[in-house]
Amino acid sequence: MSPDKIESFRQFTGADAETARSFLSLCEDNLEIAVGLYMDDPNSANNDTDIAAPVEEYRSPIPQRTERLIPIDVPICEFQQSAALQ
Repeated sequence: MSPDKIESFRQFTGADAETARSFLSLCEDNLEIAVGLYMDDPNSANNDTDIAAPVEEYRSPIPQRTERLIPIDVPICEFQQSAALQ
């Protein structure tokens, strides 16, 4: 981590050197991202949790099923007539 980046971070944000080191190391020495992250949340470098990619939730596939709504051997018109008689 270069002292120039630490000084630039401090000039942009007004933060101390330790905060600048924390944000720059968190952002892999990318000054632009580190300053943006600091502006969004100055306390985010103090969190103990690691910033990781969101875990993609996996849902098991819906099981396939085959159902028969009407008997295959009964024509539709006969089925409607017999249902109307009941």
